[in-house]
Parts: sequence; C-alpha cells; structure tokens
Amino acid sequence: MTKSETIKQSLKQTFQKRLNQDCKVFELKIDISHLSTKRLSDIKLLFTESKWLYNYILNQENLFSFDTKTNQIQILDKDKNKIDKNLTIIGSQIKQSIHSRMMDSIKALSQLKKHGFKIGKLKFKSRITSIPLKQYGTTFKFHPIKTNYIKFQNIKGYFKINGIKQIPHFAEFANATLVNKNNNYWVKLTCYLPKETKIFPEKEIGIDFGIKDNIVLSNGEKFKVDIPESIRTRKLRHKLSRKHGFKKGQKKSKSFYKNLDLLNNSISKTNNKKKDQKNKIVSKIVNTYETICVQDESIKEWKDGFFGKQVHNSVLGGIMRDLQSKSHTLKIVDKYIPTTQLCPQCFKLNKISLNQREYFCSCGYKKDRDIHSALNILEIGMDRLDSKKVLMEYKHYKSPMEGMTSAALAASHSR
Repeated sequence: MTKSETIKQSLKQTFQKRLNQDCKVFELKIDISHLSTKRLSDIKLLFTESKWLYNYILNQENLFSFDTKTNQIQILDKDKNKIDKNLTIIGSQIKQSIHSRMMDSIKALSQLKKHGFKIGKLKFKSRITSIPLKQYGTTFKFHPIKTNYIKFQNIKGYFKINGIKQIPHFAEFANATLVNKNNNYWVKLTCYLPKETKIFPEKEIGIDFGIKDNIVLSNGEKFKVDIPESIRTRKLRHKLSRKHGFKKGQKKSKSFYKNLDLLNNSISKTNNKKKDQKNKIVSKIVNTYETICVQDESIKEWKDGFFGKQVHNSVLGGIMRDLQSKSHTLKIVDKYIPTTQLCPQCFKLNKISLNQREYFCSCGYKKDRDIHSALNILEIGMDRLDSKKVLMEYKHYKSPMEGMTSAALAASHSR
C-alpha cells in the first residue's frame, strides 16, 4: 500500500469515527504570573515571528508557491529599511498553518467575488493575535504526568495552564489555537467526545424576548441580565481618545497601544460577565426542554430604535444565537404575528401599551403580558393555534398603523 493510499484510508477511518463524536472547544488560560522572563519573551517572540512571516508571505509575488521551509525573511524597521531576520522560535508546522490559513482566506474572497460581493484584500498586520497549532503531539503537547502543563513546538520547557479540569479524561485532542488577548495567553483546544443520548426532563417551552425581563418562559420563569459598561471602561475610552494615534492617519504610539490593551481588558471583564450569564441561561433551557419555541424578534431594530442601551447591556442576541445552534428542536414563529396582542381564548387582538404589564381581554382572559406572549409563542410554534388565521386577522387589524417606522412597529407590536 502506497503512502497516499494509507493517508486516504486513515482519513476515511477518522471520518467514520467522528460521526459518533461531538466536537467541543475548551478555553485554557496560560498562567503567566510565575513565568520566567525568558519563557515570557519566548512566547511573545512566537507571535512576533508569526507577524513577520505573515507580512513576508503577503509581500511575495506568488503567495501560493511560497516555501514554508524558509528560515530567513526580510522585514521593515522603523525607518522602513529592509533588514534580514532569522526565524528561531516558530516551528515548521506552524509556518505551514499560517500559510494555509492565508490561502484559505484568499480562496474565500475569490468565492465571494464570483457571487457578486464587493470584497477587499488581505492587509499587512501590525499584530498577530492567534496562531494555529495544527497537530496534537507535534505543535503542542501536554506533560505526561502533570497534565496542567503544556509545551509548544520549538519553545523549551512547559507552560502552566488553568482550566484543564473541565476537559473529561476520555476526550480526544485534535488541534488548538494559541491566542493573545490583551497580553494574556489562551489555548483554545478542540476535543472530540463520544455522543450521548440526552434525556430531557420537560417536553416543550415557549420563550418571549423582552426589555424589562430579557427572557420569559411560558411556565412563568423570568431571567434578567443587565450588565452596564464599567466606570473604568468609560475613563479609559476617554483617555484613549486623547492619545496620539487615535485620529485617522496618525502613527500609533506605544502609549496608545498600552492604553488600548488596558481598555480591551476592561471591556473583556464586562463581556465575560455577560457571557457567563448567557451560558448559564442557555444551558438551563437547552438541557431541560426538548422543543423550544421562539419568535423571530427584530433585536437589531430594538437596538437601533428606542432600546439601544438596554439591548447593549443585555445578552439577547447571544441567547438567540446560542438557542439556534444548541437546542435539540427549535421552532421559530413569524415575527409579524402579534403574540402580545392575541387573546388565545377568543382570538381577539387587543392593543396594549408598553407600560401595561398585564394583558386583559373582554372575554375575561387575564395574564402577565410576557407570560401570555410566551404561551402564545408556544401554542403557535407547536401548531396548536392557526398562525395563518392570526396573520389574516392581523393584516386587517394593523391598517391604522401604516406609515410607522419599522422600529416603532417592533416596539408597539412585540413589546
């Protein structure tokens, strides 16, 4: 059997194995608090050499025929004079991965251009923030005994990492990405785990998205996330606006980059709090309910309209996105169905103002407006209410509102 046939057979076996596995990405943080100066400078140099290599490849006449075994390249100094540099830290497979990632980007741009999209081009980078680690055991590996230590290709010694305990012992490691996020270093590790049959405690649920309460379930449970921008972030943003390099065309100073890293760190802390809340809410919903019914809300219109700050401080968009990708069965109700105004007993449409938190109908029906809306979403999503009939009634009903903006319609109809 030839080498190419062996590779093909191995790839086929891997593909068959992956059909019975789930892919998950775990984030591991490199502990830089006890790193030696030499070790810290090595990992910084790895990102620097990656930037040199990227820009050097981009400067070639034929990017596709670039020799990834090259160890000497040319870069520009601060006076834009060409100088020779040796690549001492970056490994051969990392070079290949950076080159192949650039080729994939060019091919993607080409495909977009063929489909009529207006495209740009690859640009020279002043920073590289992620390095692909293609093969476990070669570009990176864990210590055989102390599993919370990791080693990278061509860098001496091991780096201590935090978060390894979240990965099950039976996980199969694939590739990884080394990320520099505001001078903190992370390893995003791709793992494959055996597929498990989920058992759901509850069968179905309807979800209403709102401003006062971000998430309201049809069983009456409510979730509210309101994490505003910190005072420190506002101060750092104001300070950055006064640095040399903030205005377009100015050369960015070291002080500018230092302040930018501090600002990004402050923003990351707020975003991490939002992400934590979002993950807890989504995890609880998708692991409890087999079928989830939501309405196709115009969250962007809320943000562009009357509720910009409230939407920005919440995690509505992230929750909607995660529900679409993580839920077992998701049913989406048409956004034009007036779920807040519809009475489920007599099918009458009753106008309800934003400050009115309870729904009333002349037939005697009465309920909290958000829970009422979530129940309607559930009934329509599960086809227990005729959505076409509701839309026909709505077309006749909404005629007095013609001429209103989309943001105003979204506010008046949904909330």
